[in-house]
Amino acid sequence: MGRPSVLVPPESVRALAVGAAFLGSGGGGRAEENVAQLARALADRPVALVGVEELDATAALCAVAQIGAPLIGTERLGGDELPTSVAGLEGALGRRITALVCLEIGGQNALVALSAAARLAVPLVDGDAMGRAFPGIHQTTLTLGGMGAVPMVCASPAGYTITLDGALPNDQAETVVRQALPALGGRAATALYPAAAEHYRHHLVRGSFTRCIALGTALLAWLARPEPASPPGPALRDLGVELVHTGTIAAVDRGLHGATVVARGFGAAQDGSVVRIDATTEFRRVLVDGRVVADLPDIIAVCDTRHGRVLTFDEVQPGLSVAVLRMPAPRAWYTPAGRVLAAMGDHRRDRPARE
Repeated sequence: MGRPSVLVPPESVRALAVGAAFLGSGGGGRAEENVAQLARALADRPVALVGVEELDATAALCAVAQIGAPLIGTERLGGDELPTSVAGLEGALGRRITALVCLEIGGQNALVALSAAARLAVPLVDGDAMGRAFPGIHQTTLTLGGMGAVPMVCASPAGYTITLDGALPNDQAETVVRQALPALGGRAATALYPAAAEHYRHHLVRGSFTRCIALGTALLAWLARPEPASPPGPALRDLGVELVHTGTIAAVDRGLHGATVVARGFGAAQDGSVVRIDATTEFRRVLVDGRVVADLPDIIAVCDTRHGRVLTFDEVQPGLSVAVLRMPAPRAWYTPAGRVLAAMGDHRRDRPARE
C-alpha cells in the first residue's frame, strides 16, 4: 500500500531550505539560517517521512506552522511553542495526534514542520496544504476541499495559548488570529486543521517534501555554475522550472501595500527589456516590457546570481544581478475557486490577464 516511509537524512536539510525558499515565492520567511540546527536535531531524533496513503484512514492528523513575524520565527525554531500548540489541540480533541502535516512548504514553515515532528517523535506526512507560500492560514487546498481549520490552538513564546473553536469559517479564523498576534508577541505556533487521514488524502498537496528536496538539490547545482543565469538544466526543467528573464535591479519602490521591483535586462536580454515584478508579501506578477509573463498563482523566484541565493521579498535591492524563475503551482490553484482564494489580500486592482 504505497511506498514505505523513509527517514529524512540530516544532510538533506540544506536542499530542503533552498527548495522551500524558492517555493516561498519571495515570502514565507528565510529558512536557511536554521539548517545546521535542524540537521543536528535530526541526527539525534530521526523523522520518518510518510505518504498520507500509508496511514490508517482514521489516524488523527493536524497541520502545524509558525505565523507572524518571520524574523522571530527564525529565532524560535527550537522553542516550545509547537509542542505546546499540538498538546493543546490534543486536549481539545481528546485524542493523540498520529502524524503531522506541514501547513506551508514555502519558506520557514517547511523546516518548522520537520522540527516539530522531531521534537514530538511522530511521523511527518510527505505533503502540505499549499504547495507554495501564502500569507493566510485559510489559503490552503484544505479550505478548497471544505476542511475546517478549527479547532486550532496558538501558543506564544511566553508559554500561554489561545484556542479557537466552534463553527468559525477559515477566513474568519485567519482574521481573529492576526488580530491576536500582537498580544502573542508578534509570532505564534499553531496546530490546526485536525482531521482523519482519509480527509487529508483527498485535499493534500502530495509529495511536497520529496519534491522540495529535489528542487533545492537542483537549484544548488544550478546556482553554483559559473553562469547561473543560463537556462535551468534538465533537473529543474523536469520540475517545471523555467527562466523568465535575467537583469540588474534598477529600482525598488516599496509602498504601503507592497512593492514594485524594476530590473533591466542583461546577457541574453541586452535588447534593453524592462522587467517589472509586483509584490505584496510574495512575488505575485512579472511583466517584461508591459507583457505579463508570470502571474499569481504561479510560483515566482528571484535569485541573486552573483552570490547564488534565492531572495526573499525583503532582500531585493538595487544593484543586484538577478535571474527571475517561474514554476507552476499545484493544479488546484488554477481552478476558479483556487484563483479567488490565492488572490485574497491582493490590494492591486490593475491585474491584466496573463497573455
